[in-house]
Amino acid sequence: MSPVSPRRLRRNLSKVLRSSAGAFDLTSVLVGAVAVAIMAGGVLAAVFGVIPFAQDHAAKQRLEAVGTGQGITKVQRGRFQNLASLKDTGIAVTAGLGTITHADGSCYVAASRSDSGRAFLTTSNAPTPIEVSGPVDTGCVARPDLDSMAIEVTGQPFPEIARMTTEWDTSLPNSPWMGPCTTITLPLTGVIDATLDWGDGTVEKFSSEFPSHPYAGTPGPRTIVIEGTFTGWVGQNLPDWSYDCLTAVTEWGDTGTVEAEAAFAFATNLTSMNSPPESITSMRSFFDSTTSLP
Repeated sequence: MSPVSPRRLRRNLSKVLRSSAGAFDLTSVLVGAVAVAIMAGGVLAAVFGVIPFAQDHAAKQRLEAVGTGQGITKVQRGRFQNLASLKDTGIAVTAGLGTITHADGSCYVAASRSDSGRAFLTTSNAPTPIEVSGPVDTGCVARPDLDSMAIEVTGQPFPEIARMTTEWDTSLPNSPWMGPCTTITLPLTGVIDATLDWGDGTVEKFSSEFPSHPYAGTPGPRTIVIEGTFTGWVGQNLPDWSYDCLTAVTEWGDTGTVEAEAAFAFATNLTSMNSPPESITSMRSFFDSTTSLP
């Protein structure tokens, strides 16, 4: 066979490359590259989706372990225990995990922080872990104790419910400036969007200032719960509200209150007060002549 000249070789190669059988399909190459990139991106997205799921699942499992341990201690000791006492049941006490019980050990609340940044909560009455995504109300422990645990576990308190819980005594003697304690008037002012549970079976929606309610039957302690928002709790107009009948404020959540001038002025029977909301900007004479507080 005679040798092929370089010129002829180049000419023949050119024909092959131009032919449909031998040409490189640049479009197909690009489509293939894009497909590979998409597949790789999908794999990465799946991986980054699985990781938070696994982290959250681990946080929930820690809470389920706490629930098992609490069940054991309840049977053995007749009460629920704090986290340190649960070590005897095999619970691993780790960062991002906490539990707190009622003073009498009748219920507990537990929280766990996931490495994804989410927080989960469970209680003795609701043992299935749920994500903390809004206001928290456990019905078990006092708000300051719940906040303390939340800060330890997550670094910040759980969101508060828009609620104020107060204690009154309708058997207290009359003040010279006001009517009998058998009718309670609250110093709610400003913009009000709240539901009042008067503690005797009466629940009412209110939007007007200074809501009032009469009590029948034997006088004595009453718990009044305000759920919702009110921009003012202003007690400076003394005859307008039942300041002498109030004995305690056990809860004051995120009620959107900003005005609280003379809020508890002359409430001489007030013996206990929970922290007011941070939204309050005016607190002049807040506890003026409130003589029974420690």
